[in-house]
Amino acid sequence: MKGKKSKTLSNFNVADVTSLNKIGGVGTTDAQIPDPTPLPVPHAWMVIVRPVPIRKASKGGILFSDNFVKDQQNLTTVGRVLIMGADAFKVGQASKSYDVGDYVVWSRMRGERFVYKGVSLVILADDDILMKVRAPEDLDPMKELE
Repeated sequence: MKGKKSKTLSNFNVADVTSLNKIGGVGTTDAQIPDPTPLPVPHAWMVIVRPVPIRKASKGGILFSDNFVKDQQNLTTVGRVLIMGADAFKVGQASKSYDVGDYVVWSRMRGERFVYKGVSLVILADDDILMKVRAPEDLDPMKELE
């Protein structure tokens, strides 16, 4: 077909790839990629968290498959608070004090995962957050694989 371009992956522009990521649920937690701006504004007591990246190799140097890393990323419950709703941690939880930038652990099977501007995020209710951690690498979800 002369004069007609086929729409292969190499012909997509950045906007097309971004829309593919949204449709397919593919996002990144890679620490090298900056947080998206502007961030969506969560409602009332909701909190948006960016999950910590999952290691791509064991401590012994064995590389994990991309599918395995993706599965582990979907199971992680540790992340960094990016933005909080205006009422987060204000009602009935005076003893909890969290700030933007804190690393937190949340309940399994809680929150809604979504991809925003190519970055994987989780939106949670404030009472789904269980604790604050100083060093997220101390909570290694793949420890049993070593």
